[in-house]
Amino acid sequence: MSAATGPLRVINQIDVEQYLWGLGEVSSKWSPPALRAQIVAARTYAMRAMAANGEICDTQRCQVYRGASGEYAQQVDAVNATLGSVLSFGGHYASAVFSANAAGVSATPEEGFGTPNASHPYLVATPYQSDSNVTFEVRIGLADLARRLGYPGNATSFSIASKGPSGRPLEVQIDGDRGPLRVRALAADAAMGLRSTMWDARVETEDAAPTAPDAQLLIQNETHGPGRPAMPPHIAGPTQCQHLRRNIDRFHFSRRCHLESLAPAERSGLQPI
Repeated sequence: MSAATGPLRVINQIDVEQYLWGLGEVSSKWSPPALRAQIVAARTYAMRAMAANGEICDTQRCQVYRGASGEYAQQVDAVNATLGSVLSFGGHYASAVFSANAAGVSATPEEGFGTPNASHPYLVATPYQSDSNVTFEVRIGLADLARRLGYPGNATSFSIASKGPSGRPLEVQIDGDRGPLRVRALAADAAMGLRSTMWDARVETEDAAPTAPDAQLLIQNETHGPGRPAMPPHIAGPTQCQHLRRNIDRFHFSRRCHLESLAPAERSGLQPI
């Protein structure tokens, strides 16, 4: 665990089981079986990250670690009940990814990270019961969206070209005077700072330009809570607006952090994938 906010970088060296006592990912209200499952996933995630990089951060980009202040009896019991247990696949630590809300169905690797599904065949689209119906909307001028995605001409429409098993977009298409252009849906996510990979789209006509989303600003203000990103200033733009509505589906780590954890590492025993 580290705190790298200035010239001083503090590293906390701790046994993995004691580390798990102080995680801040889940509530003490969870049932014992659910807590044990979460601890096995968290232990696997930590061991995989350590094998690949030699350290793990203490924020939601990796796993939230609160130290002694995060310890509670039910979580300690779950750690002790699963002592040393990890998830593995083919002799490697499995990629034990998890999210706070996956909009009622988990994502495949291709949907979530743009990596081939065959690389992690155990990560499949699976529905689950969710009581969350939180939605929010991002509005962007069609010309602005086309520019962000590298369309070379004047755009006239935008659509989802293909979807994955969970219903998440895989490819989007921009049409205009330079013909069609298809790009990965993840590129559209990044261009607009979407907090979810589960979304839909429609084009409407309005008299005034929409508020232009600042991708970096939206990502940096995740702590404002679901549906309450900080709003950037208005800009002039076209009358056609692209509306994006999707459920919250925020992973507890960034794509960059996940890809870094895939780096090979020479370790005895289990190896990260």
